[in-house]
Amino acid sequence: MHHGRLTITGRASTRLEFHHPDNSPYGQAPAPQTMATLGKVFRALRGLGFKEREARQALDAVTAPNALGHTTSTVEELLRAALQMLAPVARRL
Repeated sequence: MHHGRLTITGRASTRLEFHHPDNSPYGQAPAPQTMATLGKVFRALRGLGFKEREARQALDAVTAPNALGHTTSTVEELLRAALQMLAPVARRL
């Protein structure tokens, strides 16, 4: 939940609902299209010279629920958001 890989809504006294960042119910695999998009962004970041850990952390942050204001994003939107987050790292390269 704290890493943006799971969202929890509802109340413990009534009912809790668990979802993946793409809003698919927890327990089901995330949508294949979402996984393909995330894979493309990850490979782009690695191709730009970012370390695996940096790329994963940036993706985790930008795919957190409501990070971009919606649950579906394009490769370009996610890459742009990740690069903005990684800007201090990029200046060191």
